[in-house]
Amino acid sequence: MPNTAHPRLLLLLLPLSVGGIVSCSFFKHDPPRVFNVEQGFIKQSQETPPSQKLLVIFVHGIFGGADTWVKGKNDSLPALLAFDPRFGTSLDVMVYQYDSPMLADAGRIPDVSEGLSEYLEKEGVWNKYKGIVFIGHSMGGLVIRQFLIAHHSLASKVRLIYLYATPTNGSEVAAVASKLSKNKQLDGMLPIEGDTYIDSVSINWTNTPELQSIPTYCSYEGYDTYGIRIVSQSSASALCTKSIQQLADHIDIVKPTSRDDPRYYVMQNRLINLIEASTPKPEVSIVETEETYRSPEIVGWGKNFSAPYTLCTPDKPTDWTIEAVTDFHLESTTERGNCNAFTTCGGNNTDTSAHVCRTVSVQGHDENRFDGYGRAIAVLKVKWKHPEVKK
Repeated sequence: MPNTAHPRLLLLLLPLSVGGIVSCSFFKHDPPRVFNVEQGFIKQSQETPPSQKLLVIFVHGIFGGADTWVKGKNDSLPALLAFDPRFGTSLDVMVYQYDSPMLADAGRIPDVSEGLSEYLEKEGVWNKYKGIVFIGHSMGGLVIRQFLIAHHSLASKVRLIYLYATPTNGSEVAAVASKLSKNKQLDGMLPIEGDTYIDSVSINWTNTPELQSIPTYCSYEGYDTYGIRIVSQSSASALCTKSIQQLADHIDIVKPTSRDDPRYYVMQNRLINLIEASTPKPEVSIVETEETYRSPEIVGWGKNFSAPYTLCTPDKPTDWTIEAVTDFHLESTTERGNCNAFTTCGGNNTDTSAHVCRTVSVQGHDENRFDGYGRAIAVLKVKWKHPEVKK
């Protein structure tokens, strides 16, 4: 059937173009001005060596390219991640691109995955980085899965996979589009029925424990694209640890408008959790520390008692507890240095595991040599039990 015979069917190809209509090869247009989405590293943090950080690799889908990830002229999903202040220098970001024309022939998915393998080998990422994260859109997720099936010995280096609208169980739209386009990549996304390529991907992934152990999170499209649901929820959620709906179509699901957009921050949260879980925790031991607290001088005049003064331990972190009150005494320049001898003391009944107080009131006298004053300073010693980070 000639490609020009059914123009309405040809429109089915347009939603699969992950960049949207402007990326179609038969439209005359100026190349879009994109921000940090050319192939290769779009950010490398020189302050931190690769052995101490993650590399995040973006892989686009069928008919895609630089504009897959771009919203408008100056924003892109890889750039939002690369320059996210929450990650600092903990990760680098790389974009991988491959040929995927709309109507002409192209390499099949296994060919594309081997191209990815050669590129990553050239960049030496497997020996350099602490870990690898893959982010794929549409067929890009199948490219990632195929790469790991073919090179499952590298699976231990892959810390996380995040997929947007990947047809893991195939796509009905691909079945129709494959009749119109010579691009054999469409054959790799035919519905999972019988002896199909996508069936083999599912079987190989399921039967390879090291691949099953990779946390794989997925987003599926919540809106139709030009009236068509490109990838169903069940297909986009297959072989995923967890999946979530995004209120976007197949094209816009990878075009967040900001870091406050759920199309971005859901993925961001997964990366934050990954980094926190893989960051070595400081070694902590429980120690005991004794601290001393002193009141100001408390003064009573004549036969009268001073106003009560309450000396308390300061507020400590919640993981500090009081083991014991090791000492409480009065320092006095008069005979008022003992509780119940011209001095009142109280507060034991108010002790808790995190707070201790002592209240003191001092009586004066009428002896001239001390000018009628009674003086005392309360001294409280407490033993705390608390965690201490080992340096």
